[in-house]
Amino acid sequence: MSQKKYKLQKIFDIRIRTLFKNHHIAVDFINGILFYGNAIIHFDDISLADSNLDSHLPIQNITRERERDNIYLVKIDDHECLIGIEHQSQID
Repeated sequence: MSQKKYKLQKIFDIRIRTLFKNHHIAVDFINGILFYGNAIIHFDDISLADSNLDSHLPIQNITRERERDNIYLVKIDDHECLIGIEHQSQID
């Protein structure tokens, strides 16, 4: 990958990450994708969570540290859930 293309992808990734920090946009996106446009999640039910996660795969005994683009703590029917939005311009 050329240096110029890499820089453009990095700028685009930062802009997408910044866009989804807007709770109104995140709520609309999540409702549209997960709930077919039904207003299940409301603006008051969502907050931005820490985007540094550790994933542990017990079968392989591997722990992966990874930073996600955007992670939200969401309340759905009195249950707290984590929903992540990850933008990828290429496969890891």
